[in-house]
Amino acid sequence: MIEARPLNPQWLQIRWSLSKATLHRAMSAMAESWHTAKPTLRLLDVTDNDSVVCSNSIVRDIVVGSRDHLWFTHVDGPGRSYRIVIGFSSGAKFHPLAKSSTVHMDEAIAQHGKANEGTGNSLLDWPVTTAEGRLNQNELTDSQLASLAAHHSRENSAGALLSSFQLNLESELIVHGTTHPLAILTLMGKPTPVSPEGRFQLRMKLLPGRQVIPAVAIDPNGGEERTVVLAIDISSRELEPRNYDDPNNAS
Repeated sequence: MIEARPLNPQWLQIRWSLSKATLHRAMSAMAESWHTAKPTLRLLDVTDNDSVVCSNSIVRDIVVGSRDHLWFTHVDGPGRSYRIVIGFSSGAKFHPLAKSSTVHMDEAIAQHGKANEGTGNSLLDWPVTTAEGRLNQNELTDSQLASLAAHHSRENSAGALLSSFQLNLESELIVHGTTHPLAILTLMGKPTPVSPEGRFQLRMKLLPGRQVIPAVAIDPNGGEERTVVLAIDISSRELEPRNYDDPNNAS
């Protein structure tokens, strides 16, 4: 489930929730790509006009945290229509899970204005729920909204600098063993030299997922063959980054 609504003519608030069943389906569909997948909000401009039936163009992708359920994003404002798709991205791949209803900025703003006509309320009086609780009808200026977006989003300039800090792991496997010095040996189907002492070694890069490494040795007389199959499962998952500039993370 995902929904979006305008906070004012320049900002959208986005809420979502994903069930465990939905996450399991995404995991199965993305296969090995799941190990590097990150939850992502895709902002689409779906404005209708005379020249284009429906532009349905991607405005931006926003990588969010696995524990996030609320986000803010800046939009071009009146006269535009938007839709939000939530999914998982891995490299150039994007696997969609759910999409919001279309938000027509003019209609939404006009409807809210009529609902609050004569009450003195404005769009900025809408209560906004944050991770810290509810901002009880506090009037939010554009600068305050920008501050909220900076707190919840990495799409601002400061967040762009933070996202340039990465941690990447690579792994190697060294397979070694012994056999008859004159045996004919193959590892993963490739001929492998055996030392005069009967030792052999293979160095290989480990990729995410399951890898099967067969080793086959034939005795010097060609009368006997022995096979050993090595199977390895490799998986990794990036945890949520911890921002030490956030007072909530202060020790």
